[in-house]
Amino acid sequence: MSKSIKIILILLLITSLFLITSCKGKYTVTFKDYNGTVLKEEKIEEGKNAIPPADPTREGYTFIGWSEEFTNIQKDIVIIAQYEQIINKYTVKFVDYNGTILKEELIEENKSATAPVDPTREGYTFIGWNTDYTNITSNLIITAQYEQIINKYKVTFKTNCETTIEEEYYEKGNKIKEPTNLTKLGYTFLGWYLNEEKWSFIGYVITDNMTLEAKWEPIKYNISYELNGGIANNPTTYTIEDKIKLNNPTKENYTFIGWTTPENDIPNLNVNISNETQDKAFTANYQINTYNITYELNGGIANNPTTYTIEDNIILNNPTKEGYTFIGWTTPENDIPNLNV
Repeated sequence: MSKSIKIILILLLITSLFLITSCKGKYTVTFKDYNGTVLKEEKIEEGKNAIPPADPTREGYTFIGWSEEFTNIQKDIVIIAQYEQIINKYTVKFVDYNGTILKEELIEENKSATAPVDPTREGYTFIGWNTDYTNITSNLIITAQYEQIINKYKVTFKTNCETTIEEEYYEKGNKIKEPTNLTKLGYTFLGWYLNEEKWSFIGYVITDNMTLEAKWEPIKYNISYELNGGIANNPTTYTIEDKIKLNNPTKENYTFIGWTTPENDIPNLNVNISNETQDKAFTANYQINTYNITYELNGGIANNPTTYTIEDNIILNNPTKEGYTFIGWTTPENDIPNLNV
């Protein structure tokens, strides 16, 4: 083979290799910021790796990477910068009057700190903290505040009702201010007592810690009855503490059908009084009993009623029977004939 032919073959081989290599695809890789700004764009051969731009910045945030992998590129791809918001944290210290740290914590910006348990100091009363600790925006030192107790004694009020009274402190030898406007539904206030002795806010002074207890007496409310001739044994008074079920009355020749009140005229057979605080008035209601009348006329004819009540006034019509004279009525209780029944 001649030298020129060899050269031509080599050139053809090189050209073929170039054409094969040049057939590999190229893809567009675009790096964008959070707001869509293009940070970098490049053409990458298939299977190759892209090179990201310098790490972007964003105020108030930390760059933490990219949204997609950019190695072994196989297609057009858009890669977005990823961020994490920077949350500022501040040190909040709660300290005692002498600088002792009672609690220390890191608080996120605009969040609230949590105070420790109220501290104690001999001869003093803790009254709070020297500054607000909500909506934290900077490092903060918060100091416990105290009020000196000068020969003061604690007075606790036990109200025995829904009203609560805060405990108070008085200097020794002072008179206690009497609480006012104390009420309890269904009760009369009897006064304040120390143990079993009634406390005089005018004459007595404080000499020690003490607990004053309110005493109450249940109010008696009246119960009146209109029995309408009936008989019943029921209480005439009650208190809020009582639980009463009324006994229904009896009345000869009548059936009791229920109690009514000025507020409710529908008869009620079951009346209960419980946890109530007003006078009561009850009226007994009855239904008259109806009794049957049966006749053995023995072939006679008479027109007479078959029922009656205690309120009726009936004179029986005497029967007639052809060929006979009626001589009177008899009953199982009386076998002497009576013409006038």
